[in-house]
Amino acid sequence: MRVRVKAEGINLNIPVPVFAAGAAVKMIPDSVFEKARKNIPKPFDRFVSKEYVIAVCDECKEIFRRNKGLEIIHVEAGDGTFISVKL
Repeated sequence: MRVRVKAEGINLNIPVPVFAAGAAVKMIPDSVFEKARKNIPKPFDRFVSKEYVIAVCDECKEIFRRNKGLEIIHVEAGDGTFISVKL
């Protein structure tokens, strides 16, 4: 997986091995998930947890490998900020 971030003064191109996606999620503090959960409607807020995201990453590893090169996130802001995540 490749994560690209371009913003004013920043140009990051980070390769992330598929097997490391779960490890990367484990490093995200629980407070980030708690803060995100506050903005999610009630029936869906249970899906915003570290355990759930890790489980989804584990289940999707083979799908990630079969779809190598697929761009799953592409965001371009008006101020020139660009974020892209490719498998």
